[in-house]
Amino acid sequence: MGPSILLSDRFNSSKLCKSEIAGNGPMKLLLLPINILADGRDPNSVDGCDSIIDVRLQFLTLSIETKNATCSDESNGQIIATASIPGNSYTYTVFDDDDNVIISESNQNETIRTTQSLAPGTYIFSLDARAIGCMQEQEITIGFDGEASEPILIEEYLCPESSITINGNTYSSDNSSGIETLTSASGCDSIVHINLQFLAGPETSDDVFDTSLQDNNLYDILQNDKINEQSDYEINVIEFSRVDNAVIDEAFMLEVEIDETYTGQSTVTYEICDLDCNTDCTTATVTFSSQSGGNDEAIITPNGDGYNDLLIVSGYEAYEEIPFSKINIINRWGSIVYSTNNYNNDWSGTSNGKPLPEGVYFFHVILGNGSSLKGSRSLIR
Repeated sequence: MGPSILLSDRFNSSKLCKSEIAGNGPMKLLLLPINILADGRDPNSVDGCDSIIDVRLQFLTLSIETKNATCSDESNGQIIATASIPGNSYTYTVFDDDDNVIISESNQNETIRTTQSLAPGTYIFSLDARAIGCMQEQEITIGFDGEASEPILIEEYLCPESSITINGNTYSSDNSSGIETLTSASGCDSIVHINLQFLAGPETSDDVFDTSLQDNNLYDILQNDKINEQSDYEINVIEFSRVDNAVIDEAFMLEVEIDETYTGQSTVTYEICDLDCNTDCTTATVTFSSQSGGNDEAIITPNGDGYNDLLIVSGYEAYEEIPFSKINIINRWGSIVYSTNNYNNDWSGTSNGKPLPEGVYFFHVILGNGSSLKGSRSLIR
């Protein structure tokens, strides 16, 4: 038997690309020696003995490991590639999803580590072994180890004087929006978008109603007020004058009871409070008047509220002069306590500027034509 012959000693190259061998079955090689005799025999086996050829082939293979990025928004991932044929000169290229070249470098080491950190994503790693003219490509994915942090939106309604503090920064009505970066428990950053809206407090306006035009005793007092729909609020009656009773019903209508004997004007004061912002309250006054009402000709109540403060003779208005007239006001003992000419319908229950006691007082008006008007009033204080 002739000597064993190493294929690499007989041929120019024994390093092959894996892709050059087709199929998965047994491999057959047709080996042609460099020099043969004229009769076709191997010069190394002139004695007619067989030559043993030791065939050792090497194929370029590529194995890749990846190192994940720490977080979804960090670029510290890495590719670690190992080539099967040491001692070769390699060029490796990394492409992103859009086929843009991210990294392109040469290396003679069997193990290749990308020198540039990579963000999470999908890449193509291409290895070119120049010495044997082979190329390998592999799609890889760089993940991340931390929990994915979705952007956080803080969208709140706050009271006008309220504020919140994030990362040491205070957000208020003067500084209502911004972006903050927070570190989560997994070590990854969370982006916080801040958009604050501040509740506008209630705004009230005074109302005036003519009771003679109203079919019932319910009044819509909110028709000209402004209330924030995002807030809960309450309405309460604070005080009322010349009104027997006043309440707010479930529909936020004002229900009032006004005595028919009242003439002139009545008032109700109410308050609207924002329940979410307890200090935010505002008030308004509702005035009720009756165009069809007149002076109560039975009483005088000189308390300055505009109701029956004066003795007004029937057929005249307050402070209206009765020309060429004279009036005498007499107490129940027959004494004249007040007398004047050209009466101006302005007597308020006084004598010589001093208040008279309660009681019934009689008046006698003598007109310019000689006729007279008589009556009485109960003075009530």
